[in-house]
Amino acid sequence: MAKTRFCPLSVDLLSYQRDKYMNVEDYTFPAYENVIRPLFDASIQAFVYRGTSEEHEGAFGELVGKPIDMKQEDILIPYKGKYRFDKTKECISGHEYIWHARSYKRGSIVLILPNDFDFSAVFTYCYSPSFDETPHMGQSPGAVKLCRETKDNHIAVIFSASNGIENMGIYASDETINKIADLAESLCDELKDMTL
Repeated sequence: MAKTRFCPLSVDLLSYQRDKYMNVEDYTFPAYENVIRPLFDASIQAFVYRGTSEEHEGAFGELVGKPIDMKQEDILIPYKGKYRFDKTKECISGHEYIWHARSYKRGSIVLILPNDFDFSAVFTYCYSPSFDETPHMGQSPGAVKLCRETKDNHIAVIFSASNGIENMGIYASDETINKIADLAESLCDELKDMTL
């Protein structure tokens, strides 16, 4: 798998064979407990960036609903122009709408992980690893900057502002990202039958 210096490893969290007709109001997808929770629980820090400030048209001309008012979320604490998840509270169950939000209703979500985090269990629930050659597309610029600044000492995982939990990007030092990419290639599989 070819990579360039600033390209994150990208893996899909949703199988298009299984989840392509996903109901956005249904939050029972295995990705919440099998991918997001282990990453969130292991994170040293977890942030969400602000999304758009008002309703707008989506890519196909549809009206996108109201953005999430981060100030009203009891699991978020204002922190240097973004919000930090309050890890003393339950931040996933009951808050799936934040994780799944699309179309910039919220900004990117970034999880900072220890440099030795083992993705083995997580990758068995992921698909199609590849290096993302357009890392800014669909992301909050400040989130990408944070991922690049922390990648030499930690692993940074980013969830898109535009596509919710469809996929995640992984930033790490060159040595670490190569090991993670090899692991992803051996464990992620687009064709795996992951029926609910």
